[in-house]
Amino acid sequence: MKALTWRLIGLGFTFGAMWLLTRRLDLAAGVGVADFFVRLVAYYVHERVWNRVSLGRVQEPEYEI
Repeated sequence: MKALTWRLIGLGFTFGAMWLLTRRLDLAAGVGVADFFVRLVAYYVHERVWNRVSLGRVQEPEYEI
């Protein structure tokens, strides 16, 4: 849910910037929607890959007495 709400905010900024630069609603909407989905998928893939990386994680012992 966090990723989705963050991307909705990003969609607003991307749409707004494209509309200010081009004054074309159709182009701004198309770029905004494409950006939304590309970055949402990229974030999901990044999180899945990052879960497999042990860099910076504290290694817990196999067992404790």
